[in-house]
Amino acid sequence: MPQGPNVLGESETPLFFKVSNPGEVGTRPPPNRKGDSLQTWVRSLSLFQKEAIVASSRTGDVWRLASDEGPYLDGHDAAPCPLAFLTAGMIASYMNEITALGRLRNVAIRRLRLVQDNYWCVPPESPVWWFIEGDDWTDELRALLAQCLARMTYFGRAETLTRPDAFNVLLSHNPDVFPVAARKGFPLTIAGHTHGGQIRFEILRQDLSIVRFITPYYDGLYRENGSSIFVSRGIGTIALPARLGAPPEVALLRLCRT
Repeated sequence: MPQGPNVLGESETPLFFKVSNPGEVGTRPPPNRKGDSLQTWVRSLSLFQKEAIVASSRTGDVWRLASDEGPYLDGHDAAPCPLAFLTAGMIASYMNEITALGRLRNVAIRRLRLVQDNYWCVPPESPVWWFIEGDDWTDELRALLAQCLARMTYFGRAETLTRPDAFNVLLSHNPDVFPVAARKGFPLTIAGHTHGGQIRFEILRQDLSIVRFITPYYDGLYRENGSSIFVSRGIGTIALPARLGAPPEVALLRLCRT
C-alpha cells in the first residue's frame, strides 16, 4: 500500500501544542458536566496521518494532537499511533466517571489508582476491581465502580445525541454495535473494522471467511427490525498485506427520502 506524503515528518509544526487562539479557528470547549467534557475536531493529513483539536471544558484549554501508523501498516511512524490515544483516553474517561459519580453519591475515594496494562484483558466474569488498585474497599465503592463500568459500555452514551425529529446516523468503527444502535434510535449505522474479511473464498456458493466467526456484519448492507448498517471494506489490511475475495473500496452512500 502506498504510504502517502509524510506531512507530519516534513512539517516544522510540533506534534502536540496548546492552541493559543482557539476562537479564531472556531473551537470552544463544550458545556461542562460533573468532571470534564471534551470536544474534538479531527481531519486527515495524508493516508494514515491525522490531526485533532481537543477542547476541555474543565480547564478551558485547547490542544492540537497528531497521530500516525507505523511500518506494520506502511505508515511513516511520525507520531504516536491512534490506539495510544484511545487507550489513554479510555483510562482518563473512566477515572472521570469514578470521581464524578463519587461526588454525586458522597462516596469518599482515597488514593485511587487505575492501572493500565494493554497486555491483559479483563474476562467478562471477573470483577473489575481486581484490576484497580485502591484502599478501604467497601460494598458501596464496589457498586460505584460497577455503575461506572456500566456507563462506560462499548456503545457509551451516544443515544443522548439522537433527535426524535431527525434521521440519526451513527458512525462506529466496529459493526457489532448495530443491534444496540438500532434499539437506541439510530436507523442507520455506518461501520468498518472488518476489511470485508480480507481473505475470502467461495466454495459451493458459500462465502467462507474467518470473519464470519467474529461478526455477522462484515461487508455491505444489512437490515434488521427497520434499521440498517453499511459495513465498508475500506482500503487497508491487517496482519497480512494482502486481500483475496475482498477488494478495497471507498464507498459513496447517498441518503434519499422515501
